[in-house]
Amino acid sequence: FQQHYPAWLIRLRWIAIAIIFSLSTLNVSYLHYVDEEPMRGIWLVVSILLISNIFYQFGYAKFQWLHSYGLFLQIGLDLILLTALLHFSGGLENPFAFAYIFHVILGSIVFKRKIAFGVVLYSGLLMAILAFGELTGLLHHYTISAFPHFEHEDGVHHASLDLGYVSIQFGLHFLLFFLGFGLVTTLMERIQEASAEIQDERLKLKHVIQSTGIGLAVINKSDLAIECLNPSDPIWHPLGGQSSDALWTGWLRKLAKQILTEGKTEVLSYESQSGTKRTGTRYYQMNLSILGESDNEDAPMAALLWDVTERKRIEAEMSHADRIAMLGKISAGIAHEVGNPLASISSRLSLLEDAENLDEIKSGIQPLQGQVARINRIVRAVSQVARPKQGNWEPFDLREAITETLDVLNLHKGAKRCDIIYGHPERAMPVTGVKDQVSQVFLNLGLNALDAMQEGGTLTISCEQNEQSYSVCFQDTGTGMSQEEMDRVFDLFFTTKNSGLGMGMHIAYQIINAHQGTIEVRSEPSQGSTFRVNLPKGDGGLN
Repeated sequence: FQQHYPAWLIRLRWIAIAIIFSLSTLNVSYLHYVDEEPMRGIWLVVSILLISNIFYQFGYAKFQWLHSYGLFLQIGLDLILLTALLHFSGGLENPFAFAYIFHVILGSIVFKRKIAFGVVLYSGLLMAILAFGELTGLLHHYTISAFPHFEHEDGVHHASLDLGYVSIQFGLHFLLFFLGFGLVTTLMERIQEASAEIQDERLKLKHVIQSTGIGLAVINKSDLAIECLNPSDPIWHPLGGQSSDALWTGWLRKLAKQILTEGKTEVLSYESQSGTKRTGTRYYQMNLSILGESDNEDAPMAALLWDVTERKRIEAEMSHADRIAMLGKISAGIAHEVGNPLASISSRLSLLEDAENLDEIKSGIQPLQGQVARINRIVRAVSQVARPKQGNWEPFDLREAITETLDVLNLHKGAKRCDIIYGHPERAMPVTGVKDQVSQVFLNLGLNALDAMQEGGTLTISCEQNEQSYSVCFQDTGTGMSQEEMDRVFDLFFTTKNSGLGMGMHIAYQIINAHQGTIEVRSEPSQGSTFRVNLPKGDGGLN
């Protein structure tokens, strides 16, 4: 703040000059409170004040010494001119004699405590010279008719020539100087301490921002002007460098406009890329949001920009590693599942080599066909692991898929020992997708439920819905699953059946996931299991 004090005092002095000039002109033209002779002294003071302020106005740019001593010169000379002005306009009888306090307050603001105390003493000294100089006759007392005077036997009574009045006025003013000095200096010290703390915190924040490697900017909503809080950070360079105009000529400006035109209140995140032959392709993420209430016109926008190239690289490597791991898992599973029937086939072929008649050969062919059929099932199951394409999607009623599933389940041998309960919904349950694939999921869940109830039980199929989706639940009273089994139930090649391939639940999960749905499972050992399939609604013209 200190660097603005000289200009601030100059502006205050222009105001004072305008007031003094107006009052002087009013006195000469209409009021006549001050006689012609002292008015010449007042005009001289106003002229000196005007000339000195013009000097201050332009001198700070030309004279370096003013930056060190200018404030002392301004307040020191102003107090002398104030004393002269009061002297020519009635001394302590002037209603504006309290103007000394303004200079005490100004001194307490612009100077430190010790120097401000010197301004108090200096003001008191000049006021004492004025008051007691006129009282003792060392200075001529000029009358101001605005102050009431009384006639007595010795002539007109002047308060400025009365020891009691002068002593009381000087004492009160001097006390007021000390009170003003104490109050203002205390306030200024606290303000300066708070300002220093704010500056320290701002400096710390600046260092933190600089060290994060994140571009941080504040954007004005009215004209989209940007203030980069760390403009030197290299992260801004690919988007145009430190120039706000360059920053907003491209996609960044469009994003800010989108927030304003669409009235977005949440944090919006965007990604972009740029690159050169030297740096290669770099990826950037920008988060934009409005600070404060969205309907506040003065609320600025905040922009966070960071380089996500390394994150993209790590994500790509992790994705590649996941694919390699999955491929290895699938390969190991296929090798294991196909290896068993191949070993059986190899053994059978070795036996057939030693066969002596046709009947032995024919009897060995049937087991070979069974093992080949098993390999064929494995190959078909593996081919379904990939996500189904959406090109064949069409609207259908979920009730139809459930009905088709029930038709197959009722023919299963497990249906003879179990009860199947289905509460058929009255209203259509329209969704969009591949009905055969959804039916395959329901059939898989139903068959698993029947297999889990070897001693009999109940399979309950129920339907629910909310605003966004339909739910189909398969609840059995079978053996249930442990927590470890639930955690792995959708893993490829995981099965609890002796003859299972461990692909059915994984394929079911992939199918439902491709339909933007979810499968939830709840189970406890010996308490049965519940599988819940959630699929998003889609009317597709169904009623």
